[in-house]
Amino acid sequence: MHDKAAYARLRGLFAGAMKGKTMYVIPFVMGPIGSPLAKVGVQVTDSLYVVVSMGIMTRMGNVAWEQLGDDDEFTKCMHALGDVNPDRRYICHFPMDNTIWSFGSGYGGNALLGKKCLALRIASHLGRLQDWMAEHMLLMGVENPDGEKTYVAAAFPSACGKTNFAMMIPPEQYRKAGWKITTLGDDIAWMWVDEKSGRLHAINPEFGYFGVVPGTNSKSNPNALKCMARDTIFTNVALVPLDDGSYDVWWEDSDWAAPAKAIDWQGKEWTPAMGTKAAHPNSRSPLLRRTIRCWIRRTPIRRRTDFRHRIRRTPQQDRPARVPGV
Repeated sequence: MHDKAAYARLRGLFAGAMKGKTMYVIPFVMGPIGSPLAKVGVQVTDSLYVVVSMGIMTRMGNVAWEQLGDDDEFTKCMHALGDVNPDRRYICHFPMDNTIWSFGSGYGGNALLGKKCLALRIASHLGRLQDWMAEHMLLMGVENPDGEKTYVAAAFPSACGKTNFAMMIPPEQYRKAGWKITTLGDDIAWMWVDEKSGRLHAINPEFGYFGVVPGTNSKSNPNALKCMARDTIFTNVALVPLDDGSYDVWWEDSDWAAPAKAIDWQGKEWTPAMGTKAAHPNSRSPLLRRTIRCWIRRTPIRRRTDFRHRIRRTPQQDRPARVPGV
């Protein structure tokens, strides 16, 4: 769709869409505060879920105005739930205007506009202009028993295990031998090459982690499971009624047996005998970075990270066995 046609169509949808609702204004930063690579955005939304989630996934609040300073260049983001009708759902990016408009969706990637929309798509355009790259890659560090740390950047599609990979814990025999793994990021990397040294550097622009819930358990990702114990928001998982009138959460392939009854992700009564999924396969939970035990804390936030290894998952037709190309 041409940008003029997109603006015209969305203006009509946004007109009166927030009438009678609370409109929230969210100033936020993608990237470390003080970094010359950090980008400021301001999002307007009618979703409280978006506000709270952005507080986890970005550096939100007065720090954004301080980062912006006297500069008037920031990403302009507008979001409205509308009637959540798939036939009137538009997530539009206007790179030349540094603008994102999203209407008709409450899903994380379509509503938390600092994430995929800014940090990956708009950032790809900004990076092309400013000689850096926005990549769909996890970032992690691996330290050997001699104390030598190697950083790894790996590109994989969504919902295939990037978060599990980034939060990996070495097997016991390797931990005892002195191997350590630290997490820098699980989804997006901003990368650039130092002109003098020729080395590749990267930062994680996000402040939290937005992992897929189904399949998360003490074996697949014990770090993520511990983080979910507090300060997180579950979306589209099953609700299990408790005796005191409150609810617990449940999802497929968790550590807990399926409940006798629950409310599924669509708000309907559910039992295991129905043979349907109680939690949506793409249900999510944003995680605070400070709750992740393997998050790297001692690296100065403005310092770039040198990468010696990059892993990129190749298309299935080029590598049928789905083995990452190194």
